[in-house]
This record gives sequence, C-alpha cells and structure tokens, in this order.
Amino acid sequence: MAIVNSLLLAAHLAGLAMIVGATLVLWRAGGVLARGEASPGMTRLGKRVIALGDIGLALNWISGPVMIFTKYGGFGAFVALGPWFWLKLAFVVALSGMLGVAGGNFRRASAGPAEAGSRVERTGAIAALCALGVIVAAVFTFG
Repeated sequence: MAIVNSLLLAAHLAGLAMIVGATLVLWRAGGVLARGEASPGMTRLGKRVIALGDIGLALNWISGPVMIFTKYGGFGAFVALGPWFWLKLAFVVALSGMLGVAGGNFRRASAGPAEAGSRVERTGAIAALCALGVIVAAVFTFG
C-alpha cells in the first residue's frame, strides 16, 4: 500500500504543479490580452494552458480524496487532520473556481474584448494567491 500512496502523492504534487503553472501563465497572459498585444500563438498557448490546469485539477480532485481514504483511514481523517486541512480544502475549492473563471475569461478575451483580458489578469492573480494558500496550508496540515 505504501507504493500506491507514494504514486498518489506524486500524482497529487504533479497536479498541483500543473495548476500553479496554469494560474501563473494565465495571470501574465491576461495582462498581454488587456493591452491588446496578443497574437494567435498566445491564444493557442492559452488553450493548452487551460487544458493543463484542467488535468491538474482532475489529478488533485481524484488523488486527494483517495489518499485520505488509503493513507489516513477514511472519513474520520477529515476531523483528525484539523483546521489547516479545512483551510487547504477551502483554498482548493477557491482555486478551482478561479481557474475556471480565468479560463472562461481568457476564451472571451481571445475573441475580442480587452476588458476580459484584465479580468483574466485579476482572477489569475487571485488564483495564484489561492495556490500559495494551498501550499502553505498543506505544509501545516501534513508537515
């Protein structure tokens, strides 16, 4: 079972890296879109980054709960892990939503309106802060 948990943790951390990368790229790309300096290549890159973030979210939302059950013993772990775990979970939910909003605004901004680009930049920045919150809360939860 230790090998399975190690593989789950590796998938979880890889997913987190994908999410953090996607939020940072969308954050900076939003500024480019807001200034009207985007190229067709930027649009293609943005679509790939959004897909990468979606894959990262899927990895995290699948591997996280499975690890809670296999490594920490099921539903009782949700209480035993304490308040830092709940803060981490709140940041994960917020990060998931912010990444979705940033992706939707990126698609809109790629089609034209520059104000959607500034929304991508703002939501990308919030998503990056949420990602930092996930990392800090995870360190305090799992040590």
